[in-house]
Formats: sequence, C-alpha cells, structure tokens
Amino acid sequence: MRFQKHKLILERLLFSAHIFVMVILVAENILVIPPWLFVLGRLHPLLLHFPIVLLLLGIMTIFFPRVLKNPLEQYYYGSALLLLGSLFSAVTVIAGFFLYLEGGESSAVLQYHKWTGLAVFWTSSLLYGYFENLEKFVGARQFLASLVGISIIATGHFGASITHGKDFITAPLFGPAMEEVSLEEALVFDHIIQPILENKCVGCHKASKRKGELRLDKVEHILKGGETGPALVPGDADNSLIAQRILLPEEEEHHMPPEGKPQLTPEEKDLITAWISSGASFDQKLLTYDPRAPLFQLASQIFQEGSSGYSFDAVDPEKIKSLNNVYRQVSPLAAGSPALSVSYFGRNNFEVSSLEELLEVRENVVEFNLNNMTLEDSDLETLAGFANLEKLLINFNNIKGEGLARLSSLKALSTLSLAGNSLDEKAVSALSSLTGLRKLYLWETGLTEDQISRLREKLPHTAIETGYVDDGTVYQL
Repeated sequence: MRFQKHKLILERLLFSAHIFVMVILVAENILVIPPWLFVLGRLHPLLLHFPIVLLLLGIMTIFFPRVLKNPLEQYYYGSALLLLGSLFSAVTVIAGFFLYLEGGESSAVLQYHKWTGLAVFWTSSLLYGYFENLEKFVGARQFLASLVGISIIATGHFGASITHGKDFITAPLFGPAMEEVSLEEALVFDHIIQPILENKCVGCHKASKRKGELRLDKVEHILKGGETGPALVPGDADNSLIAQRILLPEEEEHHMPPEGKPQLTPEEKDLITAWISSGASFDQKLLTYDPRAPLFQLASQIFQEGSSGYSFDAVDPEKIKSLNNVYRQVSPLAAGSPALSVSYFGRNNFEVSSLEELLEVRENVVEFNLNNMTLEDSDLETLAGFANLEKLLINFNNIKGEGLARLSSLKALSTLSLAGNSLDEKAVSALSSLTGLRKLYLWETGLTEDQISRLREKLPHTAIETGYVDDGTVYQL
C-alpha cells in the first residue's frame, strides 16, 4: 500500500521531532528564537485540530475493532492514523512552544496546558510504537489509548481556559465563582468587579492574547490601557473605553465581549459603570461607600442573594422613614433586604429611652452602631431584646463589663466591638460565655495580657483584636 512506502520517512521525522522537542524543553530559558518562527507559533490554534481528529480516530480503531472488516485493516488504518496524529501533535507542540516563548509570561494554567500537550505527544507516540506488539494484549493497548484520550481532554480544557477564560468548559456546570467573603470584608474590585472581568473579559485580554493590546488581568495593565488609549477614566464612565464598549448594542462591531462569547448581564454592566463613576478604586471596601450610592445598592445585592436570607418579613418603608431623625439612621442592610441597620449620631442628643422606640422592629434589626454614646451596663438589657442582632458596635461608651452577660441571649451575635470602654474582670467572665462570637474588638479596654489570654482560651473560634501594643521595640525606617 502507498502509505507503507512513506512510513519509514514519517517514523524518522517523528523520532527527530522528539529530539527537537526535548532540546526546546531543556533549553527554553536560553533559546533565542528568530521572529519568523513566531509566525509558526501563532499557527498553533490552527494546527492543534489535526492531531486531535487523527488520534481520536486511531483510538476508535482500538476500542471498536469490529467497525473494520478484518484485523489487517484495523492494524493498517490504526497504525496510519496514530503515526500521522503523533507527527501532527509534534508540530503542534513545537508551534505551542514558540507561542509560549513569545508571550513572555507564564501561569499555572499555561504550564498545565504545556505539559498535558506534551503528554498527548509522548503517549500517542508510545501507543504507535507498540501498536503492533500490543496487538495480542488488548487490555494494555486500550489502557494506553485511554491515556491518550484523557491527555487530549485535559489539554483541551486548559487550552480553552487560556483562550476563553478560566474553567471555560466547566463554567456552565458551576456558574461564575466568587470568593466567599462577608459584606463587611468585601473589597469592591477584588470581590465584585474582578470576578466579572475574569469570567467575561480576560479570555481576550491577557498575557497570551492581548486583543487591542489591552490586558485586564492585572491592575497595572488596566490602568495602562491598550492601543486606543486608557481603558477607564476614574469618575467618568461616559469617556471610559470599557464602559463604552460593553454598553454598545451587541450587533455593533466594537461591542465587547464580541459575538459568540459569554455576554455581560445587565447587572454586571451596571456594576462596572457604577464602579467607574464612583472613582474606580482598586482597594476600597464596599462598606466605605455611601449606602445610597448606586454602586453600594447594586453590589450589596450580591451578598444578599448569596446568603441564606432572613425568615422575617420586610418592614413597611414608611415605618422605617418614621424612625429616622437627626440623631438616628435606620436603613435596610442592603437593597431589597428585610434586615435593618441602625446608627446613632451625636453623644449629646442620645437618650437610652430612644432604643425602646425601635423595639417594634426588633425582629429586623441585625446591626447596631452606638459608638461614642453614653451607654452603661444596665442599658444592655434593652439591646438584648433584639434577638436577631448580628453586629454590635458600642465603642467608647461607659461599659464596665457586668452588663455584657445580658448579651448571652443573642445567639446570632457574631461581631462585638468594645474599644474604648474601661472593662473589668466581670467583662472577662461575661464575654467568655459569648461562644458564638467570630470577631471581638478590645482596643484600649484596660484588660491585661493575662485577661486577654484567658479570653482567647475560652473563645478559641473568635478573632480577638486588641490593637497595637508598644513593646519598646525601635524599628529602623
């Protein structure tokens, strides 16, 4: 047959390819690649389809031998497909190396793609080399063919992640991933904006694929912009390229993401434009924004939707409005949330009796900010009536400690801040019973190191913050 005439030449080419790949692999850090070879590297996405098809067809001749009329045909076609598939995988691997060396940056996914691609090349060559010898050992032959198939799938998965974004293939099964953080700890860029960019934008704008010379995978590249100028103008969404492109109609040529790619939802577009309009901060916490600001209203909904929610019903907005005055602010914890946050202002205007006015919405209040008021231990009995209270800030009041025992009935209380109160031994005893606390702030409370240590033993699952302690060490600037 005609293929047999060229078989020896192709086998020698395959052997040479193995030597060439090993040289590149060993010396990749010192190789100087001429620019014309980078053209071959950029053909990598085109070349990779040939070995995939050929190798999969070759594998089929192993797992489904009855498709062919006799063992001779199975050997002939299987051997030819595996030899050609291995040879094309060598060309693809070499092109991939040149593309990798041109990129200048590495990542974990890129490394996985490189090594799984090499695994395809090596295992397919091994399968071809022993194809005839393994003819009598069906199980061994199928095992080796399975390794080739698994390597192809793994290489395709990591390649798709590089081209289209992280976990592109499996994303529909799990949805976009977002780091689980509380509303209190959430950074607007890290936990809200960056996940959107990674899922919808970074696939085309990263080190290995800089469409328009724009990268969105790192802060410094976002600020630098692309070939048409800055990607964003802090405080001005209308003149920010990112906002302009995502808001274009999908049929427009310059709309981003391009047609065929996963599109941003209306909520994601609103979040990005609101973030840019608010100043495009890369390190600001969500809770530092005005609760009435569009960015806070939009972003806080993410944490509300991602939580287990609350079993109680929302309070009538008119009722909430009636509870607000010059010294007290009552507002929903987040847009659409039935939970309420209460903050007091002005020490001179504070009256403990005003807390009783909130008892009619006690079920809904989950946060209290009573910093710098005149609370005493006896007043904590009123606060103990807010059964769903999760966060209580009573810094710089007149709390000594005995009244803290009344808070033991608040099973949902997870954050308690007592900075600036002169606490005594009774406070240590009372706080030791609050085993549900996750965060406890005790700055400038007068508690000794021994008392703090005993608290840490009693509350092993609580993060206790005591602030900076001057131990006399002098640090050189």
